[in-house]
Amino acid sequence: RCDDVEELERLTTLALDLDPANNDYALYYKAVAALHFKKLSEAELDGVSAAKLDPWQHLTQIHVLRAKI
Repeated sequence: RCDDVEELERLTTLALDLDPANNDYALYYKAVAALHFKKLSEAELDGVSAAKLDPWQHLTQIHVLRAKI
């Protein structure tokens, strides 16, 4: 499980390197990984950024994740 989250963090970082401005899903999954590793400030920052990129709230999991943080 921990290896999966490490891989998730690595892949989301790569995705954000390719498209840092418009990638709400990558920011969401990066926040999930940060929360798993107890990097709460990073998780909050990525969660807020993902929510800003999703004004129509299609990715409703962002709000659940932010509530957990």
